[in-house]
Amino acid sequence: CTCMEVALDHPGEDVVYIPSQSIDPEEIAKLYGFVYYEERPLLCSLLRLRNYPDARCVFVTSITIEPQILSYYLSLASDESVSEQSIRDRLLLLAVNDGSPYPLTQKIIDRPELTKQIKGWIRADRAFMRCIISTPLEETLASLLGIPLRANPSRLSCWGTKHGSRTVFKEAGIALPDGTDQKFTATEYIESILELWNRHPKHTKYVAKLNDGVSGDGNAIFRLLSDHSELSREEKLKYIEERLSNMEFVAKAETWDSFLAKLEKRGAIAEIWVDGKHATSPSSQGFITDEKEILVLSTHEQILKDGLYLGCHFPSSDAYREALATYCNKIGTVLASHGARERFAVDYVVVPPQSDEPNDKAKIYAIEINLRSGGTTHPCETARLLCKGRYCTKQGLLVAHDEKVKYYRASDNVVDEVLTKLSFEHITRIIAESESKWNSESMSGCVFYFLGALPTCGKVGMLAVGNSKEECCRLFEAAESSLINSASAL
Repeated sequence: CTCMEVALDHPGEDVVYIPSQSIDPEEIAKLYGFVYYEERPLLCSLLRLRNYPDARCVFVTSITIEPQILSYYLSLASDESVSEQSIRDRLLLLAVNDGSPYPLTQKIIDRPELTKQIKGWIRADRAFMRCIISTPLEETLASLLGIPLRANPSRLSCWGTKHGSRTVFKEAGIALPDGTDQKFTATEYIESILELWNRHPKHTKYVAKLNDGVSGDGNAIFRLLSDHSELSREEKLKYIEERLSNMEFVAKAETWDSFLAKLEKRGAIAEIWVDGKHATSPSSQGFITDEKEILVLSTHEQILKDGLYLGCHFPSSDAYREALATYCNKIGTVLASHGARERFAVDYVVVPPQSDEPNDKAKIYAIEINLRSGGTTHPCETARLLCKGRYCTKQGLLVAHDEKVKYYRASDNVVDEVLTKLSFEHITRIIAESESKWNSESMSGCVFYFLGALPTCGKVGMLAVGNSKEECCRLFEAAESSLINSASAL
């Protein structure tokens, strides 16, 4: 096994996977179909069992995963060398039967009989726990199970906040948008925005960010018009407050009053909005080993709509892929020096040259760090394990076991109300009978990695793998059209 495989997969060990979204229940409830998102790492976990015959897995969710969904994932994970039964024998699938927005980890802690069952099943000397986001809850559960938690220590979560991210970027010497420090009162926040505005009197578009906002939901856009720059200080402060009260919130239910209440508890920053013609929003993913080695895992082009993450393309553009990998390494080195471990991801904005002037170069701005599994984690791991591949750091490409380079497109948000008409069997059959069906020999086609939200939300997560960017996009779009057209015909 390579260093990367050992760090990510831990061949021959038992993983207790707790896919808990351990954040404020009020925030997680805003995510449409939130409880079903716990399912996303399951296919990766089953593929790990296929690739490593001595590995085992405990996978716990809030609600029961439907048998048809499990059967579909098992059909993808098994092959001529590893049967479905072999994978089932090494899998313990548990549910707490509580679909509330409270953290899954807390639900497990509150059920001592469940922890006892898990402890009785795992090989304690060869087991570890993995999670989506590390908080004191996850550390408590790992302690109750008597196994190590492979995640960033929760005491270091500050480095994954908006303020912490900015601090790390400065320490790493990487460009970032000008902005404010974190503030915890309305008065201080408005005054810090005035200072920012005074530094950029001609800049009109700004973004307000809750310190611990997730997937853009804690963000809001506001504008400060340059023709107000001649106002007195007191008039400017009043004007800024008026603009903040009418911000364009990413989360539709958010208001200035609710934002302010969260600001006072958790802090917020503000930044100038970085934009430009043909600007893109790529990301890089890294891993910090126990020995503080930085592994660059991938780069992606993110698909965003109104500031919300919808999906991704792999890999990122040739024009700046190498630069993103370099930045990822630098940022990981700083994080490691502060004690951070395991997964992290960095979001960027890239503004290409805006003129033909020879000195007009592309500008890359680091935006924020996520010290957790994110939207690109599950597609990345699914594609790697599905193709039995490896990430080639030098070229920034995924190379399958047959040495062919692979590209992919993925989204957790293939969503349309009409899809609620489809059953699990129907939706998988539509893809199996389409040009986008998964071909295990060519290692190309579409697979689902998130199906539970189909009946209630009309939402699925889908990954398309191909031998070029054009092929995987064509496969993805054809599969999406087949689903919607078939559902519309019912």
